[in-house]
Amino acid sequence: MNEPSLDDLNQELAVIPPVSYPLEETPEAAFEHSVRMGQVAAICCEAFRRRGLHAVLVGGGVIEFVLPGAYTTPDIDLVVSRRSLQPPRPLVDAVFHDIGFSPNGARHWVRDGWFVEVPDWDITDPTTTVVVNGHELQMVLPEVVLIGRLVEFDQTGHTGHATQALLMLTVLDDIDEAALARLAAQERVEDFLAFFRELAASPERPAIDDAFLRSKRDEILQERQRVAAERRAQREGGGQGAGPAG
Repeated sequence: MNEPSLDDLNQELAVIPPVSYPLEETPEAAFEHSVRMGQVAAICCEAFRRRGLHAVLVGGGVIEFVLPGAYTTPDIDLVVSRRSLQPPRPLVDAVFHDIGFSPNGARHWVRDGWFVEVPDWDITDPTTTVVVNGHELQMVLPEVVLIGRLVEFDQTGHTGHATQALLMLTVLDDIDEAALARLAAQERVEDFLAFFRELAASPERPAIDDAFLRSKRDEILQERQRVAAERRAQREGGGQGAGPAG
């Protein structure tokens, strides 16, 4: 059985200008990169769809797509599956090969400077679909990425993730507040969300650098420990006060 042709998609990619890093540091260059990144991602998703695979844009590419010109990433991360299972590597390789990408390591492919990574195949996060130049681009909800950045900052202290979350809270004007609150509660980062939301809304922000962010993270974690200790003491005190009926 012959596989569906991807020649037209290969030709579409051929007219997208190559990219090189570092990008020119202008708003115009950042915006153009965002537009072209969305086009490349959508074409890749269409190619996988034609071959019976399912691709979803995740990570920094989602941030760049919803904030064109405000953020750029050198990687396009796609979670690729086949009937909700891990696809055979030869199938993934064949799709990339037929749209002009070459392998670059264990899970990266590159064409004209555009790097695509397939970090995983399993995804349970809610998604949304947009149409880019006639191709459907499926991506996780921006709220999922935002909360994921807060989780990473909470667990690792990575300040880059913190600044990305702050950027999204500052610039995005159509955040699903209910979804954001639900996800924050699920991941137990309501405290971090509250802090960054307040920071994003502040008309007079302090100087936000790595030292500031790490200091605030320490404060939030210390407050968590204080509250946890207080609740533990209340439970233990309540148990000690209860005795057998005389």
